[in-house]
Amino acid sequence: MKQTSALVFKVASERREFEQIHSLNYRTFVERIPQHPPNVEKKLVDKFHKENTYFICLRDKKLLGMICVRDKRPFSLDEKLENLNDYLPVAKSICEIRLLAVEKYCNTSRIFFNLITRVAHYFMSQGYDLAIISGTVLQLKLYRHIGFVPFGPLVGRNGAKFQPMYITKEAVLKFKNESKYFWGRNYDKWQDTYVHAPYISRMTATKDGVHYLQGWVDWNDEVKELSRTDPDPQEYEGVVYKYNYIFRIYGKGAWVSFEQMDNGTKTLETRILEKVNGKWKIVMVGLVYDANQVIKDGGEGQ
Repeated sequence: MKQTSALVFKVASERREFEQIHSLNYRTFVERIPQHPPNVEKKLVDKFHKENTYFICLRDKKLLGMICVRDKRPFSLDEKLENLNDYLPVAKSICEIRLLAVEKYCNTSRIFFNLITRVAHYFMSQGYDLAIISGTVLQLKLYRHIGFVPFGPLVGRNGAKFQPMYITKEAVLKFKNESKYFWGRNYDKWQDTYVHAPYISRMTATKDGVHYLQGWVDWNDEVKELSRTDPDPQEYEGVVYKYNYIFRIYGKGAWVSFEQMDNGTKTLETRILEKVNGKWKIVMVGLVYDANQVIKDGGEGQ
């Protein structure tokens, strides 16, 4: 049976990638969502192309999906919605997310969530505190699952309607900070990412067996002891990588799975979260190690 090549996610940087972006842009926003008139070249170069940062998904160098970010006013939504700022929370730095497109024969959810995860990392690294998007009405459920909030009337024309939406820095899921605080031995901030209740749990499965903790008291005591005996911050940024995210948000609950690589040690991880007083907090952590790999001394996925 033919081996399927891995998906590659990156920032577009090569000429052939940009050529494929223009083609996918045409297939999506001319043929599938009739937002622009057709042309004989079957390419659509975005009018903000030179100012866009494109995050793309490739397989064997073939473009399967894309999304872009731009932070210069006027935004595309400025042209579609009068007095845009009146609809938005107060923010010092805003970016616009645009041109989400995935080839129709692909797993849309998997590619979308991995693209949006890379946008989220970029969002944080650039210091933005608000992002806006024109979400196609065909995918509103998907956007809501990520945490986008709709505002204002629909924009666009018949057959190509879009819902203006925004997402705040606070809406970036809590589990990203939990890992950073754990590795940085920042106990006070780490403990604030959890629900402090007896029903929370943590399970780690390795070739040596399963380690299980039930309740906030036991989990908290273990991390406090770790902070006492090994107080030095551990490297995290640029060393620990999370990828292949899958999200499911349902009301005030969320389920997230992802893979993590830490200096060659791979874990399959899960988080379950609850929204408490408007903030996402963790109630379950699950980690599974490859039974055949060697776990580095002190290695503990987070």
